[in-house]
Amino acid sequence: MNQPRRSRVLLLVAAVLVALVGLGVVLIGRGGGSDASLGFRLVPERPPATPGPDLHWWAPVHGEPLGVAVDGSDVAAAALDEVRLLDLAGGRTRWKAAVPGVRRYRPAIAAERVVATSETELVVLDRASGA
Repeated sequence: MNQPRRSRVLLLVAAVLVALVGLGVVLIGRGGGSDASLGFRLVPERPPATPGPDLHWWAPVHGEPLGVAVDGSDVAAAALDEVRLLDLAGGRTRWKAAVPGVRRYRPAIAAERVVATSETELVVLDRASGA
């Protein structure tokens, strides 16, 4: 390879490396390019007690809510090892029940029962009390 061509190749490689380092600095400054670029936002604090105009209500759950079912005025939410029944109108928790193994399955609501599955079990809960 002749000297001028080699110099151009080295200059191009150096420019690409500088661009990559600059991009890395920008991403690190933005928190790793994380949540905003993935389409969601991590919230380090609880939402305000009074919902904003675009939020009707919110309710904390144990872990991440992975499945919900709605029937009439009830919302059943399955989260990490827990099933919770909430009031659809205001988000008030009516009851919660520990269900070990509930991870990624949506509960079902029917008549007087809430049914949830774990990795190894089927659990039938009383809709009124969670028993």
